[in-house]
Amino acid sequence: MLRRLFALLLSILAARAFAQSPAPADTSGEPYVFERINEQVRFEEDGTGLRDTTAVVRVQSQAGLQQFGQLIFAYSSATENLEIDYVRVRKPDGRVVISSTKDAQDFAPDVLREAPMYSDYRQRHVSVADLRPGDTLEYHSIVDATRPASTIASTLARARSASSSATFWLRLTSSWLRSFASAKSVWK
Repeated sequence: MLRRLFALLLSILAARAFAQSPAPADTSGEPYVFERINEQVRFEEDGTGLRDTTAVVRVQSQAGLQQFGQLIFAYSSATENLEIDYVRVRKPDGRVVISSTKDAQDFAPDVLREAPMYSDYRQRHVSVADLRPGDTLEYHSIVDATRPASTIASTLARARSASSSATFWLRLTSSWLRSFASAKSVWK
């Protein structure tokens, strides 16, 4: 009996070891591919929070270069602080080119002329130095919500392109969830 169980277990393990994993998706025709994107979001009981984003993007064509030659980070100046830790380009030969985030410019988008009620909406533009097709772009940003105006929906609604690996962490405290549950009657 023990031998049969051992043989069964061994055959299951062998079958798993030799099983073929699914072939990775062909992304060669994409202008860019997110090789990795990690987004961690934390909401506190008082409505403040943090959104920490790290991305690694492989630029594969001129269209990808046009998309990522200038990074635009959006935030609300009335309720959030934006910090861009780094923007860098890894060349195929291993060299690293670091883009200055100190020279980034804050803009109010043109749409604010038609929708002035969003006058605190800002965009920080960072020019990516020496980015070419075949390079890998890496960046890290932190948006600190200092007042309770950021919404979960705006964080979750952002669309993503082709990605090899994407991680989204949402950490809520149990007391935040209780507050949310008690407030849902107001939304009816």
